[in-house]
Parts: sequence; C-alpha cells; structure tokens
Amino acid sequence: MQLYLFVSGSALGIFALTADKTGSNLPAEIDPWILDGNGALPATARPESSDLVTEAVKKHGYFLGHSEP
Repeated sequence: MQLYLFVSGSALGIFALTADKTGSNLPAEIDPWILDGNGALPATARPESSDLVTEAVKKHGYFLGHSEP
C-alpha cells in the first residue's frame, strides 16, 4: 500500500499517513495538511507497528501520529 506523509500546519508535531495523495480525507479540525516532500517519517516520530498503521488506514482512511517538537 502506497502511503503519503502529511504534517499538520496548525498542530505542532502531528502527522498523518494516508493512501490519498491529496490528503482530502484528513481531519479538517487540524488542517491545513502539508504533503511532506520526501515522504519519510519525521526522525522524531514515535515508532509504530506497520500493522497498526495499515489497519488504521484500512479502517479510517488515515493514521495520525505525533512526533516530538
């Protein structure tokens, strides 16, 4: 599954992974969402199980995470 990394422009440290390249399915409460140019997770992101991410994307359309500022 191809996933795209977005960062919230309004909530410090919040990132999302989604299969939607436009990010249009991400929560509006913490937009704008900015596509991360290189697609890599932030270096400070808390490691998550890839199964957890995959299941969240399948169920909700996205996975939200938090990285340390």
